[in-house]
Amino acid sequence: MLLESITGRSVLFLHENQTLVDWATGIHTNRRNVKEIIDPRLEDNYSLQSGSECFSLAVRCVSNNPVDRPSSEEVLQNLERIHALYK
Repeated sequence: MLLESITGRSVLFLHENQTLVDWATGIHTNRRNVKEIIDPRLEDNYSLQSGSECFSLAVRCVSNNPVDRPSSEEVLQNLERIHALYK
């Protein structure tokens, strides 16, 4: 859900025969510009640092390895921290 919220794309989104998760993971690995990833409808109502941190958190949430995924509590704590630092 976090990945969909940040990118503005549906989980059913396909790009070059990739799912949203595959696409996002590939972008995260290549460290593309955050502006290419984040939903343009957010109209720059975020800092690049907060956008980057939220995207990294979202990618962790969809990790293939369950051990690498943050708990719901960790996700909430990270989002609250990001909000407090960059509002």
